[in-house]
Amino acid sequence: MANKFGRNYQLSVEKLDGTFAQFSLPYTMEFSIQRTDWGSQNTAEIRIHNLNLQTRGQLRKDEWDVSYLKYIQLYAGYGPSNLPMVFKGNILVAESERESVDFITTLRGIDNGGFSTTAYLNGSQFQFGEGTPFLNICMTIANSLVETYGITMGAINTAGITGVLNKEKAFVGSALKTLNDITNGGWFIDSGRLNYLTANDYIIGSAVTQINSDTGLLGTPRVQNTYVYVDVLFEPNIVVGQQITLVSTESTSSKHSISGGPNSSSTQANTNLFNSNINGQYRVTSVSHKGIISEAINGQCVTTVGMLKFIGGSNPVVSQT
Repeated sequence: MANKFGRNYQLSVEKLDGTFAQFSLPYTMEFSIQRTDWGSQNTAEIRIHNLNLQTRGQLRKDEWDVSYLKYIQLYAGYGPSNLPMVFKGNILVAESERESVDFITTLRGIDNGGFSTTAYLNGSQFQFGEGTPFLNICMTIANSLVETYGITMGAINTAGITGVLNKEKAFVGSALKTLNDITNGGWFIDSGRLNYLTANDYIIGSAVTQINSDTGLLGTPRVQNTYVYVDVLFEPNIVVGQQITLVSTESTSSKHSISGGPNSSSTQANTNLFNSNINGQYRVTSVSHKGIISEAINGQCVTTVGMLKFIGGSNPVVSQT
C-alpha cells in the first residue's frame, strides 16, 4: 500500500489584526472539506483544539459580516513534505466554545473564489452585439471575475466554447450562472481558480492517477445512476477535474447486481460483470476530506471521491496557473 503514515498539516489563518497565525502539530485539528466541479461554493469546517485565550480572541468573525475578508489556507498530508494544499478560502465564521475540558475553535469557510459565485453582471457593462462569438463573451466575463475578485485562470478549454450570439443582448445576473448558461455547464471555481471543462476534458498534472487497494481504496464503490463514489484513506493529492483510473477487485453490494436476488446463483456472476463495467477511467467531479490529525487522539481520516466515467475518450487540458 502507498505510504500513508504520519498524518501532518500546516494551517494559516488571518487574524483580526491582519497578521497570520500558523498552526501545526501538536495542535489537534479536525476538518471536513467539500470541493466539486458543480459550480457551487466549495466549503470547509476546521476545528482546532485548545488554543490559548489570546489566540482565540484573534480568531473571531460574525457569520453575516461580509464587510471584510479573512483568509485561510490548509495544507495536509503525510510526513514533513507531502503536504499539498487541500483548501484555500475566506472565513465565513470563526468562533470558540468549550466542550468538556477542551476549548474548540471552529473556522467555517468558502473557496477563495466563493464570493465570485454570487457576483452579478451589470447589463450595461456586458452588452454584446449580434454575431459576437460566445468565446469572446465568456472570456470577457471570466476576466472581470479575475480582476474583481482576485481569482486566477485555471484550466479552460477555449476550443469547447463555440457558437455566436443570435441577437444583441445585455447580460444581467449571476456571473458564474451566466457562464454556465452560455455553455450548458462546465464552469467551476476550485482553490481560487476558474475552470471550464467539457464532458470529456480533464485537468492534467495530478500526482495520483489510480485508485485501487494499493493506493488506499476502502470497501467497494458506491454506484449511482451516473456517478460512482469511492472512499480511500486520506488522499490530499486527488483534485477536482483530474483524470483517474478506478480498479476495484472487490464485489459491489448485491443491491447493484444486474439481476437475481442476494441469494441467487446468478448474483456473483452479475456482480463481477458489474465491476468490470465500473473499472476504467473517470473524471473526478467531487472530493471530500473528513477526519482528524492529532498526536493525542486516534481517529479516521477518509477522502470520498465522486467520479464520472468518460464516454468516447478523454481530452487533457492544461491549467494556466
